[in-house]
Formats: sequence, C-alpha cells, structure tokens
Amino acid sequence: MNAKKRIQVLMRVGSGGQQSASASPFPIEVIERVIKVTAMTGLIPLSLDLLSSLMHPESKALPSPIAYTAVLNALRKNGRIDRMEETLAALASLSRRITKTLPQSSSNTTGVDVVSFNTYLAALCDAAVDELPFVSSSSDRENDEMNNFDWEFSDANNSTDGATSPSEKYLYKSVNLLKGDVARTRFMLSGDPDLYSYNSILAAAAKCSKSSINANKFTDTIVQACLRGMKDRDIKGDVFTYNARIEAALANKSSDSDNSEGGKDVSPAVTDGEKKAIDLIDQLWADPDIDPDRYTINLALVPFFHAGRRDFIWSMLKTFYQTNANANNSKLVSSAFEAFLNTLVQSGEVDFAREVFGAFFLSSRDRQHKKNANDK
Repeated sequence: MNAKKRIQVLMRVGSGGQQSASASPFPIEVIERVIKVTAMTGLIPLSLDLLSSLMHPESKALPSPIAYTAVLNALRKNGRIDRMEETLAALASLSRRITKTLPQSSSNTTGVDVVSFNTYLAALCDAAVDELPFVSSSSDRENDEMNNFDWEFSDANNSTDGATSPSEKYLYKSVNLLKGDVARTRFMLSGDPDLYSYNSILAAAAKCSKSSINANKFTDTIVQACLRGMKDRDIKGDVFTYNARIEAALANKSSDSDNSEGGKDVSPAVTDGEKKAIDLIDQLWADPDIDPDRYTINLALVPFFHAGRRDFIWSMLKTFYQTNANANNSKLVSSAFEAFLNTLVQSGEVDFAREVFGAFFLSSRDRQHKKNANDK
C-alpha cells in the first residue's frame, strides 16, 4: 500500500473527499496539518480530497488558511490555475453559507485569507510571464468583465493580426480582479487586495514588456491601472513597486528629439524609457521612507551612464559598498557587484566596468602596479 493510500485509509477520506471531517477519528487541526504536509510533498490530489472533506455543508468554519494556502501554493507550482479557481470558489461558497447562519446583529464575519488570493494572483502572473495558453474562465460574470474592460486605446497588443496575446489576457484578468470590490466579493476575502497584490502584477507586466510601441501601450495601461488602484486604497508603493516600474520603463527603446530630463542635459543616446526610468529613480532616492536595493542600482547603471550622470552612479555604488561591507555582508557585495559589472559589460561599457572593478576590488598597491604597467 503506497503512502497516499495509507493516508486515505488512516484519515478515512476517499477520492473526492466523500466523507466529511466529522467521520475522521482525528481533530480538524490534525487534518489541516496533514493537508499542509501532503500538499508540500506533492500529493496534491490527496491534499485536495482532505481539504474537500473539511468543506461539506455541515462545516461550521472555514479550514485554516495554513491548510488551504499550502494547497494553493502546490497548485501554483504545477500551473493548475483552473484547480486554484475551483478551490477558491469552494472556499468562498462555504464562507457565504457560514455568514448566512450568523445572526443579523452579529459583527462576526468569516472570510478567505487575502494571502490565498495573492497566491492565485501570482499564478496568473506566472502564466503571463511564461506565455502559457490562456484558459477562459467558466464564470460568465468574469467573462463579461473581460469583454468590458477599458483598454484606453484601440491597439492594446503587439500582435500583427490584432489578437490579444495570452500574456496580455492573464495580466488583464489580474487587473480586473483588483478593480473595486471584485476580488473581495467573488472570493469572499477577509480584506482588500494589498501591496503584494499590486506588486505581483507590476513585476509581471515589467517582465512581459517588449520594445514594440503597442506592447509599451499595453504595459503602461497595466501600470497605470495598478497605480490608480493603489491610490484609491491609499497604498504606498515600496522599493519593489519602483523596481517593477523602472524595469517596465526601460523596455521602451524608442527616442525622440527631446533629450532633456528634469532640466538636466541628456545624451542623445538616452531612450524615452531611460528618461522615464531616471525620473522614477530620482523620485525613489528623494523618498526618505524607501531604501533602494541592489536591483534598483543595477537598473539605474545604464540609463544614468547614458545620461552622463556618472557622479550619481559612483555615489550609489559607494553607499551600497560601504553599507554592506561594514555589516560584513561580503557575499552580498560580491554577488551584487558581479551583477553590476555584468550589466555594464553587456551594455558595451567595458571601460567603465573596469573602473568600477578597480575602485572597489583592487588594493591601492594593485592600482599603482597597474598604473605603472600602463605608463610603460
């Protein structure tokens, strides 16, 4: 008898979760722990059966978020968006039934944990980034919302035949879920979407960005929709929000005759996307509540080099090096500077990369020796 069958017999739950948890000799808390373990070890069908056994009509409470979020994480790893939707729908249905049994005067409410929704949202973003085939929802309401989405422009895609790509559809579906109270109502969430929800979509939009005009329009629409939603919910962005927006901006390789940025002289080599990225990075550096990270610096290197703002680059690098070297984060410093040097070399700035390496990783004796060799 294999492990799956043994657990089924032990827990008295058959395929499809026919028996309710009340028929099990174990407390619900034990069943929830087993659900988590089976999900994490790849026994997804069994974890789903066990979860289903806790969601029968006689259930008086939702399963623990730890249990159903573990199942959703396992489904996400396997790309099973359809089963994630079914699981969330079942949880929402149970939550509605439980809520109806509460006295009207009761202030107690039960709802599905927002973390589980964010796991589902992350799976949609994974599908967008991986360019997986789009699977239409079985929900008529959702399909109507998809058809009525305000694209803000007529050619919101990068396909020559005018068809919206699967990646765009997944991002568009994700944005739809964050509109108003759509997610909270559909999935009976215990709270509104949060910063993690928006950052997931922004990061996916950045990764899906292409250098075509139509793709830039689509990405900008997704970004602006997220920023409006964050503003409406009074959610302030963090460094991950900025990094995603900067990465999305840098995908725009077009340029025009206006080569000024914030009153500063900018090289003709600076693209429109780099100008926007520079503006965002300047905003981030001016915000006392947000600390740029190694990824921000890596994104900033090329646009600021093209803009002739080398002093700013040196300041970023020195601050990062001193902060982490003093904290004995040698591995972080090494991996970060490896990425920095890679970025510069790949962009053709080999000489500047050599300067950076010499300034931070060559001793004064090594630098003098190198200088003497060059003089000869």
